[in-house]
Amino acid sequence: MQNMEVNKYPLISVIIPCFNLEKVIGKCIESVVNQTYKNIEIIIVNDGSGDKSGIVIDDYAKIDRRIIVIDQPNGGVGFAYNQGLKRATGDYIYIIDGDNYIDIELLEVLYKHISEHACDVVVCDYYIEDYEKGLYTNIGYLQFPAIKMDNRDKIAVHAFDMYKKYIWQSPCNKLYKSELLRDLFFEEDRSFMMIVDSDFNLRLLSRLNSVVTINKPYVHYVQYNIKFRKQITSMWKYKYESMAITCEERLYYYIKNYYSYLNAFGVKNKEDINNYFVGRFLRITQQLFLDRRLIKKVRIQELNRIRNKLGNMFMDKDITYLPYRFLFNMIMNKHWAFLNVIYIGLSYCRSYLPRLFKLMKAG
Repeated sequence: MQNMEVNKYPLISVIIPCFNLEKVIGKCIESVVNQTYKNIEIIIVNDGSGDKSGIVIDDYAKIDRRIIVIDQPNGGVGFAYNQGLKRATGDYIYIIDGDNYIDIELLEVLYKHISEHACDVVVCDYYIEDYEKGLYTNIGYLQFPAIKMDNRDKIAVHAFDMYKKYIWQSPCNKLYKSELLRDLFFEEDRSFMMIVDSDFNLRLLSRLNSVVTINKPYVHYVQYNIKFRKQITSMWKYKYESMAITCEERLYYYIKNYYSYLNAFGVKNKEDINNYFVGRFLRITQQLFLDRRLIKKVRIQELNRIRNKLGNMFMDKDITYLPYRFLFNMIMNKHWAFLNVIYIGLSYCRSYLPRLFKLMKAG
């Protein structure tokens, strides 16, 4: 593709939001400007960074005229995404956060699949990496089988599996047809910051007629040590976040309504979704017990909030996974002291405690 005439290929708009990422934004930009697919516009949204991110971005803009810089007061990641979408003129949209980076052939591979299969969205796998003191360490990757979903029914069959395996949430492993995103924007309310990506892609599902997945990672999703992460988000291990309850409730109803809209809410599918989201609430509850900054009065108040939400959303019969049913009933019956012992014990069982927000974006 490098030797072919660039303007023979459709324009891809690449959107990069950035907030206080002076140490890593350069690696992200380098990975985009060096793509083998050349017909791109690169929209970098500097969302009120207080560090030297703006200087780094401007230096790249001086040497690559494909780069468009939007400087704005800090509005949050959803607002930054939306400013990029409003400015984009490409036939296709690709979005990557400024703390991640991509293989140089990513856009070429995604374009090849989206054009050959005439699909709405193409999805690839991605690596998970740790970052500390300038070093990136690969710790694995998230994967999903290569599947061609050429109608809504087929998408519905696989949509929740993609969600459970964290392949659907992020925009960074997807190439979208820009016409699909017309009048569809990211949530700008900072209260929903932790689910801004999931929120967007779940609302997109009902617009899709075809999706293709590629069983190979090309995107590097980067995590950080606690000290660095505190610069850009308030989330870290064992910190309880009260909005997590509302966020999970919102995602649950998005998925439930999507399957109801398609009349594809089968018994097995419904059980799977219920068990999954009960598990999410139980992990939020565990964080609540483990966050020792909270006074007893606040902890009880939040436990009652969770109890009320669970009671409104689920009944005992909705939960078929027995450990979840046991913990659910403990919450419904307000056995707080016993739950405290259980959750502290479970915190030492590494196989049980995946980090609740491990793969959720914040900005």
